[in-house]
Amino acid sequence: MRAVDRDWKRLEKAIAYLPKDERAVVRDALIVAHGAHAGQNRRSGEPFVSHPVAVSILLADLSMDRDTVVAGLLHDTVEDTFLRFEDVERRFGPDVRALVEGETKVSKLPKLDATLGSETPGGPGQTKELEQLENLRQMFVAMTDDYRIIIIKLADRLHNMRTLEHMPRHKQLRISRETIEIFAPLAHRLGIWQFKAELEEIAFGYLYPRPAAALAAALEARRPRHAGALRGVTAALERKLAADTTLDHVGVTVSGRTKETYSLWRKLESDRAARREDLVSEVFGSDAPAPLVDDEKLFAARDLDEVPDVVAVRVVLDVPRASDQETPEAWRERGVQLCYHVLGAVQHLEDCEAVPRVKDYIAFPKPNGYQSLHASVLREPEDQVVEIQIRTRGMHEVAEYGMAAHWLYKDGLLEPGGEDATRRALCASASAAAVAEKRPRASAKPYALEWLNAIKDMQDIHSSREFVETIRREVLGKRVFVFLRDGRILDLSKGATVLDAAFSIHTDVGLHLDRALINGHEVQLSYELHNGDVVSIKTSEDARPQLDWLRMAQRRSTRSKLRAYFKREGCFDTATTAPAPGKDIG
Repeated sequence: MRAVDRDWKRLEKAIAYLPKDERAVVRDALIVAHGAHAGQNRRSGEPFVSHPVAVSILLADLSMDRDTVVAGLLHDTVEDTFLRFEDVERRFGPDVRALVEGETKVSKLPKLDATLGSETPGGPGQTKELEQLENLRQMFVAMTDDYRIIIIKLADRLHNMRTLEHMPRHKQLRISRETIEIFAPLAHRLGIWQFKAELEEIAFGYLYPRPAAALAAALEARRPRHAGALRGVTAALERKLAADTTLDHVGVTVSGRTKETYSLWRKLESDRAARREDLVSEVFGSDAPAPLVDDEKLFAARDLDEVPDVVAVRVVLDVPRASDQETPEAWRERGVQLCYHVLGAVQHLEDCEAVPRVKDYIAFPKPNGYQSLHASVLREPEDQVVEIQIRTRGMHEVAEYGMAAHWLYKDGLLEPGGEDATRRALCASASAAAVAEKRPRASAKPYALEWLNAIKDMQDIHSSREFVETIRREVLGKRVFVFLRDGRILDLSKGATVLDAAFSIHTDVGLHLDRALINGHEVQLSYELHNGDVVSIKTSEDARPQLDWLRMAQRRSTRSKLRAYFKREGCFDTATTAPAPGKDIG
């Protein structure tokens, strides 16, 4: 069997959700990729074409549209072979060309750990650093033009991480650091959890081999207990739900998993830092300088078994439409009510004790669109806490596939029938023009659109270094989620203040901010927000910004809006931020 036929056999299975004529286009692209990469090998000795084939299969696993899969096959051709962008466009159209061009720009990602910390003034080292920072800037800009570009890059990076053992150690470290700092956060922001988890897991093993091995060993030692708890809770759930007549015509899928080592390590390190702070404060007083602390004692205080979601069971409901007349809104609402019904059922499972800990991400979705109910039970025979996640098929596809599936769920296009039906719906809605506009239908708006637009708004930053650092801090960094009084959620960068929250609601709200309440209590505008805070902003027509607000604002966008206001009012010289003579502020 020819190599191209072997690869087609694998790829054809992955793209079975595509219509027959579109599968033919993908096969054509596979033939082009084989011809372009003929004679090229990877470090492992494999034919180079094995890489774009693997990338295209990863994209197909996300149910991406035809042009994205084709671009995955061709993403290295223009950079590394005789093909030109014009050749790609002539054979596969302008949309594929745009994706391949964007991916070629993205492939110039700089080596972050070798460049961002450089302090060398002038010289070739600084020139190289600035060049690489500008390349990274172009990567983010390209991503805002069409989000599929970065998804192709994520698939490219994931396959490269899977084969990283063939690279020298210094490159393993550099690539793993890039993965942890840039690509895994991007996968998280796009909602592609399966990519995020695997990227983090592989990079963790290269960057921190000792804790990775230690955690893997600890999980292995607990595997019999975890497996027993998973089997017991899964069986109890299946029996309970099978006997529930309310679910007679509902498909129920129950599956289990254990937490990945990287996310577990992050959780344990967070707990460790909190314990260190408490220990130092208790022994030396809150105002004393931090002394050297015996890490071994702190590690002994940590307990892997205290992490509530090390073991989790997922319940996915396939809710059929009641009739052809049932509206998408009514169908979704019925699915939501069934989720709450199942939540009540899990409080009374055989050999399990309910744990009073419920998280409702259906009533209050995460800003990236994630929805589920999270509850916990204690499986008594193993003395193991198990988290139970309850969601509909539509919610599950949003959690697994991110942005594209969210459009379909909001528009009622995710049909009952499991994953295959969903993949067909994803493909059918994802026309090239629609995806390029970041919406398959005029009414649909992906949750991720706001932060992609935020990157566009940063393009006026002159310095590439400042641009990159702003994105790493405000887009890819840690987040804080707060509630408004009407139940809406604000997704802000960690460290954001009440002032930042006001301007993120609307510029006019910020410009007329009078006072603010947090959880019912009035606070200073410089108050740093915490997860779960309920924010109430009070405005007044007579209220005006004050110059000291520039010091309170932590987000660049807030400071930019304030500077624009002060400039319009002639309040200060933008070069010095000093008040103009004789000008009274506020």
